Amino acid sequence: MSTPSQASFFRGVALELWRRVVPPEATRQEVAFLLETLALPVGAPVLDVPCGHGRHAIPFAETGLRVTAVDSAPEALADVEAAARRGLPLRPLLRDVRELQGLGPFAAALCLGNSFGYLDHEGNLAFLRAVAAELAPGGRFVLDTSVAAESVLPAFRRRDALRVPGIAVDVENTYDPAAGQLVSHYRFVEGTGTEAHTTTATLRYAVYTTAELGRLLRQAGLEVEQHLVGTSREPFRLGAPRLLLVARRPPRPETHLAGAPQGECSP
Repeated sequence: MSTPSQASFFRGVALELWRRVVPPEATRQEVAFLLETLALPVGAPVLDVPCGHGRHAIPFAETGLRVTAVDSAPEALADVEAAARRGLPLRPLLRDVRELQGLGPFAAALCLGNSFGYLDHEGNLAFLRAVAAELAPGGRFVLDTSVAAESVLPAFRRRDALRVPGIAVDVENTYDPAAGQLVSHYRFVEGTGTEAHTTTATLRYAVYTTAELGRLLRQAGLEVEQHLVGTSREPFRLGAPRLLLVARRPPRPETHLAGAPQGECSP
């Protein structure tokens, strides 16, 4: 048995579980929603961070968008690197998600698949600031989370389980109110019978209210435009299982040429 840290959690059986647990149709719906929401021209630069195994980065690149895919887990990037070798406009990068300096500017940025909140509060804010700094003025940022306080706390589940072919996962959850964190203890069983292999891991997720997330984004230099229940386009509500925020880096203020008239123009 091993207990990997948060930095090394998304590897091996945990990464394989994430590959198998999301139905392909769910990914297609998410990609379609994002393409419609962002309305980007072919060739526009997009940041996906953290990108995981490229569930969104690869189909985005297949539409002709130029995708920079950043993750801190080497194993997670393997699929993105393979897609880049096939000629897709992908730039896979292994680095800390708070260290994005010089990668942009991007027309849009994505943080999807419940990938936000694994750092401490200062780290989460540093991540958002790093993303905002690499967005072009007017560029949008889409943040996806299933651990907003309004989602997690009304129907808190102490135990949960996931089953996909070849992998069984049991989860025991506790809530740390002083830290504002959901603490999840995972037990992975890969294979069956005498061939079964068991791994354990613990993760802490920051639990923010929707208002707190809005304040974090504003501190980072972003303006929240929409609070949605996932890709349904319904307004987010108490008890909804998934929050999707669409934010924007404010455009630069208009400037006027020296000496040009500032009011109505004469014909």
